[in-house]
Amino acid sequence: MDYYRVLGVAKSASSSEIKLAFRALALKLHPDIAKSDKTESLHAFQRVSTAYETLSNKTKKELYDY
Repeated sequence: MDYYRVLGVAKSASSSEIKLAFRALALKLHPDIAKSDKTESLHAFQRVSTAYETLSNKTKKELYDY
């Protein structure tokens, strides 16, 4: 899974761009807010959360990019 694609940002995105993308997607996909299937929303939200957790942490991001 390409975490950059999940968040919809370029590989050269800054940490603030990554954070903004995550927040926008989190609001859209959160299972308590989304109007679509709750199970599908939960899985999508988990993918976005995992991508953000990896790309927002400098050490994890370096390992992921390697």
